[in-house]
Amino acid sequence: MGNYTNQHVIIPPFTYAEEVPGVTFGGFLVDKYVCSQPNARPDQGSPDVAHSGAPGAVPAISRPGVPVWDYINLPQAMIACCNKGKGWHLMSAFEWASMAFLSKKL
Repeated sequence: MGNYTNQHVIIPPFTYAEEVPGVTFGGFLVDKYVCSQPNARPDQGSPDVAHSGAPGAVPAISRPGVPVWDYINLPQAMIACCNKGKGWHLMSAFEWASMAFLSKKL
């Protein structure tokens, strides 16, 4: 598959007793940037991976300064995300809530 560098951040475990007592949020990794295709370049608005219909062949990559992956549907996004490796998936509702509560808390 290749050696792709992915940028992500750790969302630490935390509680938000003021709003949701007894629930521990966080404790996972999340991509730092909106994902792009591995062959995306800053000067190129539309790389060829998704347009050629082969999103299952490469992982989604989180990195700054390149166009985001466009023309990709939900099943293709799930495949591209899983191609990053074991444990990677599209964000769940609980993970989105964790991000929102952490933002509100900070």
